[in-house]
Amino acid sequence: MRKDSRDKLVSSAKIATDARALTRKDFLRRGGLFAGGLALSGTFLSSCLEETGGQGGARGRITMLSAEPFSGSWDPSSHTILANIHAEWNTFDRLLALDWANKEVKPQLALDWEYVDPLTLEMSLRPDVNFHDGAPFDAGAVKASLEYMTRENAAHRAWYREQLSVEIVDDSKVRIKTKEPYPGLLYTLPATSIMSESDVKNPKALKDKMNGTGPFKFNSYSQETIKFSANDEYWGGRPGLDGFDYEYVGDPATRLSALQTGGADVIERIETEQIPEIEGTANLQLDTVLTTENKWLIFKHKMPNMGNRKLRQAISYAIDRNKIVNTIMQNTGRVCDAPIAPIFRGYKPVEPDYAYDPERAKALLAEAGFPNGNGLDPLIYVTSVGFYPKTREYGEFITSSLEDIGLSVDFRPTETAKWLELLYAEKGAHLFDTGWMPPSIDPDLVLKAFFYEGGRITYYNDSKVNQVIDRAGTASTPEERVQLVQDDVLPTIMGEVPALPLFTSELLAATHSKVKGYKTNPNSTFDLKDVRLEE
Repeated sequence: MRKDSRDKLVSSAKIATDARALTRKDFLRRGGLFAGGLALSGTFLSSCLEETGGQGGARGRITMLSAEPFSGSWDPSSHTILANIHAEWNTFDRLLALDWANKEVKPQLALDWEYVDPLTLEMSLRPDVNFHDGAPFDAGAVKASLEYMTRENAAHRAWYREQLSVEIVDDSKVRIKTKEPYPGLLYTLPATSIMSESDVKNPKALKDKMNGTGPFKFNSYSQETIKFSANDEYWGGRPGLDGFDYEYVGDPATRLSALQTGGADVIERIETEQIPEIEGTANLQLDTVLTTENKWLIFKHKMPNMGNRKLRQAISYAIDRNKIVNTIMQNTGRVCDAPIAPIFRGYKPVEPDYAYDPERAKALLAEAGFPNGNGLDPLIYVTSVGFYPKTREYGEFITSSLEDIGLSVDFRPTETAKWLELLYAEKGAHLFDTGWMPPSIDPDLVLKAFFYEGGRITYYNDSKVNQVIDRAGTASTPEERVQLVQDDVLPTIMGEVPALPLFTSELLAATHSKVKGYKTNPNSTFDLKDVRLEE
């Protein structure tokens, strides 16, 4: 697609962040304190006739539609898939939660905490809490969960620097031990579900059923629908709903139709062109939040020529990201000026920012050894359709932009389930579109996951980048860590551009007006404990 057709396509189609850290006194002593028209599934149709929107009892049930399929395994350590994380969020609790407004941690299953030495975090646990199967929550559950979730071969390990070691002081107190100083640990623990000790010892139990201490209990899963019921014995108080159903419906138009006709109460991932229709409907409400998620153009470093830094830089300068956000995304999002989103601790705009410069892109392409693209085989570019908004549209725009500097691109829009299979593959695409929505706000949840020692998805491994990530990740204080991230890590990664951050996602959801108290968190999860129905 050439420039004239690209322009036709486009025509149709600083958040101020507090990067402050805990003071050393706080860190040591503070306590008390992530295609229209498709036939609806049988489960979806039956849910329209069953208990939705207040028809399921005194408090009522709601139906929520997921934009992403579930993995099918309920072991929280086995994935980084958003749909599963959403399902887990109201079923499991975590030691700490995030106060998103202040970007600080607050109690959940841990009531207070202090560092007794630079490598040991002591936590006192909430008493009188039970798992959904009746087993008591205690120090044994914390030890089993943290050591299991951070083991070397766990997908969840992507969020952590090392496997944690937990010492049981007594039933209500633990000491979390690390091999090196770990100033980001407090801000990573809100990502990690706590499971019962007996379940951790039985991998089949973890895979088959979620059993947490949270406000809602897992009941069943069939035909892409999870059913939950209220945990009326929840330590935080009785939930405002009897339960909820969470169903995968991949097509955005079908999700909106279900909301409009009463088949759903909450839907995820609104398309931008659906906004006027939602805002113009009296009984629908739009929910928006700027997220922890950056959308990325991933360079798969196991593919030929993706290790060529000048080629990656040429591709980056060839793409007008402002036009993507302002025109194709219709101002829903924010052009990236760092590898982490503004809500992260340590965020700071850094150079180079890869402002659109096609002439510089052409010069870099020649320096990379491929003048006008000569000598370079077509680049395979994979994106999903139906999950993230406008991926086909801005994928076509990116393809056209790269063709304008002489590159040949094989653009492959891909159905979501197949796209998920390719996401973590070493090969299969040179360029890959994805988001990365960390459940918490420590920068390692992006930097280490993507760029450290052959990181997930990118398979990028560079000794200089590994060193700067290590130096910041093992800083002696949170303040020193933030400074190193801002002054050393972020500029190094942007210069090397192992992947290009396109824009920070603004997440759009919609609810029926009878659903009160619903709000999407910046990590795309939702806390349903205090949500209620009003007819």
